[in-house]
Amino acid sequence: MATLRSYHRSVRLWAYFSFAATLLHFLSSN
Repeated sequence: MATLRSYHRSVRLWAYFSFAATLLHFLSSN
């Protein structure tokens, strides 16, 4: 169970990073 929780946290962290990168790209594009 600990591994699954760690995996979920990693995925959430990656999602936040991806969202931030996309937002940065969109803002710099305009």
